[in-house]
Amino acid sequence: MVDKRLPFAIVLCIALAAALPSAARADITLTGTAALGPNTRTVTLVLRCGVTRAAVIDADLVVPAVGPLKALYDFDSFEGPYAKSSTLPLSKLESSGGAAAFVASGAIPVSPADGFRFTVASGLQAKGKPAEMARVLRPVAASGGVLTWTQGNPARGRAALEVRFEVLPSAAAQLLAALGPCLGPAR
Repeated sequence: MVDKRLPFAIVLCIALAAALPSAARADITLTGTAALGPNTRTVTLVLRCGVTRAAVIDADLVVPAVGPLKALYDFDSFEGPYAKSSTLPLSKLESSGGAAAFVASGAIPVSPADGFRFTVASGLQAKGKPAEMARVLRPVAASGGVLTWTQGNPARGRAALEVRFEVLPSAAAQLLAALGPCLGPAR
């Protein structure tokens, strides 16, 4: 026998989910160009603003088709909970607002179609605070400009992954809408 209250419970859950503030979690994706030595490729940067008890910004840099790059870059040092690079601030974000270094975690793609994912989140930082990431992103979100991500190579003597995102004013408006709650006022 089916409980007659079940449809009401489902409707109530859907209504409650719809009532949650849309600013609770917002994502935006930027497309840029990565260079590692003579190799270039299109990459994506997914930025998120999460607002629960505090505003948190995190970023995922997704690099596709890393197989041919493994001879030049030590991706494996970023993968896993006890990764060799888990305490090294090798991720540098820079804009006209300044620069800040962060610790990245990594994820090896499950499928060759997926890209290697470097993740910088406010809770994973050895250096830097959420306010520093906001300081770097704020001017780009306000009016556009260039955002760079330099991912240092943990293998000594090897080149860093250099990534450049050009944010047009129209995209800046979308960036500001998505990240606004996490950017806070300029300091």
